[in-house]
Amino acid sequence: MSTLLEGRVIEVTVDDIRLNGNRVTFNVEKTAKPDPNTAEVCVYNMTDSQRQGISAKKAPLVTLAAGYGKNLTQIFYGNLIHATHEIDGADIKTTLSTGDGIESYRKARINAAFGPKTPASTVFRAITKAMGLKPGNSDKFMKRFQIGLLGQIFLTGTTVSGSASRELTAICRSANLDWSIQDGKLQILDRSKALDSFAIKLDAQSGLVGSPSLCVKKGKTVVSGKCLIIPDMFPGRQISLDSKFVKGSFVLKKCTYSGDTFGSDWYCEFEGEGFVPKIAKAPISAATQRVLKHA
Repeated sequence: MSTLLEGRVIEVTVDDIRLNGNRVTFNVEKTAKPDPNTAEVCVYNMTDSQRQGISAKKAPLVTLAAGYGKNLTQIFYGNLIHATHEIDGADIKTTLSTGDGIESYRKARINAAFGPKTPASTVFRAITKAMGLKPGNSDKFMKRFQIGLLGQIFLTGTTVSGSASRELTAICRSANLDWSIQDGKLQILDRSKALDSFAIKLDAQSGLVGSPSLCVKKGKTVVSGKCLIIPDMFPGRQISLDSKFVKGSFVLKKCTYSGDTFGSDWYCEFEGEGFVPKIAKAPISAATQRVLKHA
């Protein structure tokens, strides 16, 4: 694992302003919930023209990528909410506070009426259009909006009015789905499944730090742990844990990234929920079995 600590690299861009070589600290929180993902990025000793350029822009796009050598992974993509500049000892520190899809979540409104026998997918698309969101993986779930209770509701038509994010939550809940905004795109998750992609194996050799812990929250098995910043760790992904006390597969629900290019901090703290409580050819530990038994 020590080799993963070498050659740490970070790239920060604010629209067309690329920041290279500065000391950067960051804290990024991403969840599978509708609430916007957020990031606070501190950049030290920008040039005067860079600071002035950032302050002059209205809601510029901020991207943050971190990794090792030439292998970077994007860990945040969103709009700048505000920037502050302050003296910090011998340095000038600029703090960028950002949100992913925060304008769409807070301000988007919809007021639309739909006639009898309108497909629920039509209503869903109207809501997401009002929010100005890219479709992401939502097309894969269109059939889910045509079955069960939801499919019957719109036989007589419906009206959606008010906060678009609230209406999106309501229609997704009716189909037993969750939604969130990830890197400016809509992400839909079946509440009992992960995204359709390979599982990320986490063990001591691939970046896992210490051993994760298990608990039961609201009847669900929840795992929490810590690893180095590695590619593809984001809410919705499946992870396969192989540690001394916890072995199993889980769906990531929350990831908090923290780093300092001049310090030792370069980690992702994660939370996941039970998905498939086993991994191939790896027995579940006795401690894990005791928790799962009461989940």
